[in-house]
Amino acid sequence: MKSCAWTLLCSSILLAVIRPVAAQESWPAESIDEAVNLTPLAGPGTNDFHFDLSGACHDPAADRTWICRNGPWPDSKVWSLIRTPVGSWEIERRDGEPCEWTGFGDLEGLTVVDAGSWRILGVVEGPDRLREYDLSIPGEVVLLHEWDISAWTDANGGYGAEGITFVPDFSLSAGDFVDRDGLPRTAIHGLGGLVFVGHQQGGFIHVFDLDRSDDTVDFVGSYATSRDETCGLEFDPSTGLLYAWHDAGHDELEVLRLTSHPDATEGRRFDRVAIHAAPFSGSVEGMAISPGSSCVDGVRDLLLTVDDGGLDSLFQFRDFSVNCDLCPEDLDGNLVVDAADLGLLLAAWGGADPSRDIDRNGRVDGADLGRLIGGWGSCP
Repeated sequence: MKSCAWTLLCSSILLAVIRPVAAQESWPAESIDEAVNLTPLAGPGTNDFHFDLSGACHDPAADRTWICRNGPWPDSKVWSLIRTPVGSWEIERRDGEPCEWTGFGDLEGLTVVDAGSWRILGVVEGPDRLREYDLSIPGEVVLLHEWDISAWTDANGGYGAEGITFVPDFSLSAGDFVDRDGLPRTAIHGLGGLVFVGHQQGGFIHVFDLDRSDDTVDFVGSYATSRDETCGLEFDPSTGLLYAWHDAGHDELEVLRLTSHPDATEGRRFDRVAIHAAPFSGSVEGMAISPGSSCVDGVRDLLLTVDDGGLDSLFQFRDFSVNCDLCPEDLDGNLVVDAADLGLLLAAWGGADPSRDIDRNGRVDGADLGRLIGGWGSCP
């Protein structure tokens, strides 16, 4: 009988053959020592952020960051954070109450389908469910929908579905996304986009089309990444790029396109843009990335959540320079300024949507329209 060491060696060799090692680039932001430690936001001493922080996502329409803690210690929890006048973050309050909610089970990641709303979509590991909640009242959790994805994301030894993000239809079309059969695909059940779920076993990203009318699931396909574990996902509509965090000893951020190619051993594989080394070795499980269209002087915000990080569980990197949008007039990320961008701008007219505010003056108005017309038909 071969030893365990021999088995592990053979497995490592096989993985090296089917997953060629990707060249790693340096961390594209300030060092961990220069980042802002936001862990004290939850209070002095040992606070709610110290244990089990898991998912995070950014809603550019509201300029709100959602973060969550998985259960059971002492209970799972969700918070909404808003930006302060000096560019930091704080726990949001409504009618004097902190925006925090409990009772979500093993909630590992979250995303927003309806931008600017108080609805979140979370992935719950263990039962392998996607659950959509209404959190419009602080402390009050309303379960709206539940989808069973266990047929594709079963957890083995506690390693299962971890990351989640929503990709809207206009980005899927602009990014030439295809299903497992290589055919162009957008949502056909009314959600307005597809849901991407990152898995810890194999590093795959599973894609689903969800139906709110009867909570059924339409499986679109599974897509390999460059690593054998994925624990965090975030999609940026302003750049059309997908960001995957690889933990479990990798400590890397991978940037992916929505295009994919056939893979002889694993179906389809997303096309890679780059892989960046993490700024530290730790159990990073969630990330919230401000859109590339919000870049100022070539940088934007990135928040990282660290599971069981203690005093170092939530960090803000202000100088994240990856894929800053050099063409803010291109609102839908298809690399050309056209009628689709005009439609998005007019839909946000008079508001303060930072992803549509081209000149970043705090309001979508005639100045933004002038910039868009001036760049019509092109993109630097």
